[in-house]
Amino acid sequence: MTPNAQPEKDFPWWLVLVVGIGLWLFYEVLANADYAQVLDTLSKGIVITVLVSVVAYAGACLLGLALAVGCLSRFLILRQLCRFYIEVMRGVPIIVLLLYVAFVLSPLVVAGWNAVAEPLGLGEIRTRDFPLLWRAVLALVLAYAAFLAEIFRAGLQAVDKGQIEAAQALGLNGWQRFRHITFPQAFRMILPPLGNDFVAMVKDSSLVSVLGVGDVAQLAKVTAAGNFKYFETYNVAALIYLDDDRVEPVDAAAGEAAEGAGAVVAGVNPARRWFCRTAPTPCPPRMRGGDGRGNRAGARGAAADLGIFAKMKRQGVGGGPFAGGCLALRYIGDL
Repeated sequence: MTPNAQPEKDFPWWLVLVVGIGLWLFYEVLANADYAQVLDTLSKGIVITVLVSVVAYAGACLLGLALAVGCLSRFLILRQLCRFYIEVMRGVPIIVLLLYVAFVLSPLVVAGWNAVAEPLGLGEIRTRDFPLLWRAVLALVLAYAAFLAEIFRAGLQAVDKGQIEAAQALGLNGWQRFRHITFPQAFRMILPPLGNDFVAMVKDSSLVSVLGVGDVAQLAKVTAAGNFKYFETYNVAALIYLDDDRVEPVDAAAGEAAEGAGAVVAGVNPARRWFCRTAPTPCPPRMRGGDGRGNRAGARGAAADLGIFAKMKRQGVGGGPFAGGCLALRYIGDL
């Protein structure tokens, strides 16, 4: 690799090639009856592909966040159980997990449901009553939750410790610290990898075709087996998945640009924003020393802060956790 190479300044010839291929396929769809017929057939599977991707990704995000919080728990057993799940699931191929959930785990779930439902007088279900579509969704949820858990864990641990200490000084409980301080900052930092994993989910959703789910990949396989037009059929299928992947919810470059803006939006500590919004009286407009941009001015800045608190105390709002919390914020983190 050339030391002086600057790939970011290269003209995007790859984009020109992609656009050219896309325009050629679009022309073939309009001018060629075979392409038009294939597209009409495969378009029926787009709904299933989108449904599987969105539902599975939403479930994986919820389970992954729970696993990440469990990995950071103060309870040793919970941390070890979450770590065990993550390491095992990340080591199993998704297609194997799909088959395992569909033909091993699902019958066990049905048997467990029947064992609980029979004494309660509820109706029994059979394995065939558990659709293959939702078995596939469950498998993708279990698989991607392990990967997303590591993303969430890294984001939560990336939040500056001073932010947590400031929130504790303000008297916020664990849930309030997580909701107002930790998670908003972590979520901003993990948006780019979350977007990348959603794109990966869209592509991996094609694996549900091994269970006979009628997504784009399954319809392409059936269509090609029927008309023997493999070139046209799989060209259209590839174009559909390429278009879906380009509709990425988060642009990585935008996310990295936002990352460079710092962990505090508009220069305001989230802990202070939350406390000032819920405090009985407004926070003072200037709560830090220096020039108001975060630069410390030594004793003069501290004296100015103490003067503000003295005025607040004379007004009857300087005592209790409000003053203590704001003083803690003054010396723990930039406001």
